[in-house]
Amino acid sequence: MNSPYFADRSLLLGLPQEIILMILLDVVEEEGEISWHERTRVQLICRALRDFVNLTPSFWSHISVLQPKKLWQRHIDMSSQLGLTVACNFTPEHESHASFLSTILPQAHRIHSLSCNINRHCKTVIIEVITRAALSLRDLRLFSTTEWVGDMDGIPLDGMPRLETIDFSDIILKPHTWCKVTGLRVVKLEETDWVDEISTFLDFLKQNDQLEKFHYSFEENVHLIDTLGPQILPTPYDTILLPSLTHLTLYSIPAFHLLTILQHVSLPPHSYINATLADSFPPDHEQPLDFVVPLMTLLVAWRPPSSLELVFDGEEAYVAATEQRWNLGFYNNAPDIEPREEAYRIFLQQIPPGIRVLISSVRIISLEHVGLLAKALSENPIHLITFDCPLNKTALAALWMDRSRGWDGFCLPKLQSITFRIWRYSTAGDIHTLRDLLQAYKATKQGNMQGLDAKIVVPMCYDQGDIQAALEDPILLSLGPLIERVAKDELAMDDEAEFNGTFEVVEEAVDSDDEEDVHSDEILRLLVARVNVV
Repeated sequence: MNSPYFADRSLLLGLPQEIILMILLDVVEEEGEISWHERTRVQLICRALRDFVNLTPSFWSHISVLQPKKLWQRHIDMSSQLGLTVACNFTPEHESHASFLSTILPQAHRIHSLSCNINRHCKTVIIEVITRAALSLRDLRLFSTTEWVGDMDGIPLDGMPRLETIDFSDIILKPHTWCKVTGLRVVKLEETDWVDEISTFLDFLKQNDQLEKFHYSFEENVHLIDTLGPQILPTPYDTILLPSLTHLTLYSIPAFHLLTILQHVSLPPHSYINATLADSFPPDHEQPLDFVVPLMTLLVAWRPPSSLELVFDGEEAYVAATEQRWNLGFYNNAPDIEPREEAYRIFLQQIPPGIRVLISSVRIISLEHVGLLAKALSENPIHLITFDCPLNKTALAALWMDRSRGWDGFCLPKLQSITFRIWRYSTAGDIHTLRDLLQAYKATKQGNMQGLDAKIVVPMCYDQGDIQAALEDPILLSLGPLIERVAKDELAMDDEAEFNGTFEVVEEAVDSDDEEDVHSDEILRLLVARVNVV
């Protein structure tokens, strides 16, 4: 081997076996599981490492449908009798799911962790695999991204004594099925039916008092007719203690259910709760709004925040108390439903004065809400510190309704801070209008800009051309706005170019005596780096 790191491999091979294995697994781990590409590359480094991994069962205990078919049985054999981690997730050949699971089926009793993207070709066999693995399963993730697979209630969740984690998404699984599980630590349920009676969920919590995370989300719940839920508990309930729960997310459950949970469940001080009511904002339903303020009052009393932030998006709104680790959301109907302005006014009027004074910031994400909220805020005695919205001529026109009156034409004259965010529809003209607004404020204050903090948030991708020139306008800069440049968030792209070759070629290299490979040098460099850390 000609690698500059070859001389250091003795450092690696001289370590105890469990340390070598730990380093190898760390190097080849990819998104929580061992990539078969990287496992192959490790074997190409040298004969000694190849022999080591071939004699180490835990190195082969991760089995994925993405691996070539001829490796499925080999992994089962090489892993000896260790517990298996099985991933049957994404593949363009749906039929291969059933073939893969059928290969795994005889060894299903060894499966500790199972993740499966279910389709109609593999539904029957995945239920059989889960049934055979019931006594050994600890983690179970089931989802469907391509098609409707029908009822999955045949899964024997109540017969899995070692199960600690369930993650179900887009499958039909009735509450009477998932509520039977006991001893869970992590639960994630998305697009799965909620319970009909809140007592069923309370009983579930009592049977899973070591829960660490619980996440529930079902987008369709926002359209349910019965958004309140039954308001009478059939039996009295004592407080349910959940000392280990750090995260509780309840997205779009009936309003009374949420209120009942907060009244009967005790969470540790460091826990985080994110709760969203179903369709609860007027004008469609006036009664559910009556739950928003009581819930807000309960949360404020439970964990008193120093300040609150109102965040209004297109369909959802939040009352956020980040420093106290809770958010209360409510479904916010589309802005074209009238009278939207009256709805905001009613909401703001119902907030008790003691909570109203805590509101320090209102952030508007949807441009259509700027004028409606600004007008409602101007008519309610809320002493706002910050108003945060996109920068656009529509937003500026809604806030600065009468430019001829200078700052007096601004609808929130007592504002202490305003933040505008540059986005794809912002123009240099909008920045010039903002400059004129700040000049109007300065003129009103007789040349003093104290009392109003202005900030412009600029994603780097927009900081160019006319936008950049407008931001560097000397007159604008003299008015003192804080210009905060932020990086653009980009989706991470996995580069699969180096794995475009067929696995058969790599397999031949593994079985040959040639110990030199262009990719193995990088793997060995990483291994040596880990050894130096150790």
